[in-house]
Amino acid sequence: MVGIEKIGKPDDKFQYNAQSEKEESIGIYETPFRGYDAQLGIFRQVDALAGLFSGISPYQFAYNNPIYFNDPTGLAAENKVDLPLSTPNNSLTLPTLTAGFKTNIHYAKIKQNTVNSLAIFVSNLQPENAFGTQIGMTKRVDTSIESKWQSEIVSSFTEIPIILQSYFHAGNKIDNLIIFTHGGTNKPSILSGENERRFIAESNINNNKDVKALHEAVKYMSNDGTIIFAACYVAWWGTDFPILLKNKILGGNPNSMINMYFSKGKVTFDFLKDANKDEYLYQVPLEKPIRNSAEWVHIPFGYGAEGKLFKSLMLHKDGRISIK
Repeated sequence: MVGIEKIGKPDDKFQYNAQSEKEESIGIYETPFRGYDAQLGIFRQVDALAGLFSGISPYQFAYNNPIYFNDPTGLAAENKVDLPLSTPNNSLTLPTLTAGFKTNIHYAKIKQNTVNSLAIFVSNLQPENAFGTQIGMTKRVDTSIESKWQSEIVSSFTEIPIILQSYFHAGNKIDNLIIFTHGGTNKPSILSGENERRFIAESNINNNKDVKALHEAVKYMSNDGTIIFAACYVAWWGTDFPILLKNKILGGNPNSMINMYFSKGKVTFDFLKDANKDEYLYQVPLEKPIRNSAEWVHIPFGYGAEGKLFKSLMLHKDGRISIK
């Protein structure tokens, strides 16, 4: 509140983001592009880039999520921590702002009313013939095929709700989400980060921060949407773990009518060698079955739902998923 918020130097007007001056008479923080009212938690003026974020108020601060984002300029929010919203090939950069300073703010390149499906790759996936070597590190996604699937690379599941939120704020809900990662070889589990010890398993599912992140991500998905875990052997030991994971992700969630698919066998990932660089690119398998040595287990929405086996699962350019 005005008059009681100061701690330390009373004459220090730069209390907010270290570059926004406090106007004492009206209690507004002056950023380079807009005035911020800390008591209301909004800006007083319309965002000059409001057209990029049609699904959210033009007076918003930090996409209404100050935990993950900050907005020191009043122009557009940026990450507080180094969590990429998009791959370098799918980003918009504003190199110079009219206020006279430079920035490298990146925004997810949203295809309005076209992107409805999202493929997530956990960044430790590597080609088998170059595993553990620098040349085997995958840096980007092959985006040569125009489709309604957008691709992102994450270092952990905790980045997934941030990515989905960026689409949601641009007016897009995600209908289909597929996560390519590793599974457990001797117990049902899912690698949820590039650290080999970061797994979601039955033993740690209750307070697992990656499960909580997926629970948050569902808020930005369409009801009756689909989540696919393309990870080896997740359902090899039966449906107990997949059903438990589904219930933890959807429990108490307003968008709870989500179908989930889990791999029963080994999933083989596709990579493309970049001819110009010593690196591989992830590929989203479109118009062909995802290679799985066994079947896929479908866990429908609803508590107590039993799993159903399907032979193959295919992603289509138009954003659909087909099974048979």
